[in-house]
Amino acid sequence: MTGQELNRVLARSEQDRTVNVTAIHKHLQDETPRLWWIHYAGYGDRSPSPAPCMPRSPSPACP
Repeated sequence: MTGQELNRVLARSEQDRTVNVTAIHKHLQDETPRLWWIHYAGYGDRSPSPAPCMPRSPSPACP
């Protein structure tokens, strides 16, 4: 994902107690566009609140 997308995903993952980001890295230093890769772990429903919207979600509730 791009840097802008990465920031949005990380902001949402901080609000979601069911997903933990375990690593963030690049595969290539000079690629265009600059892409970031994330590793994450999901733990199911830990709270009664609905899961947050992620970027590019088709849900109309997503900002």
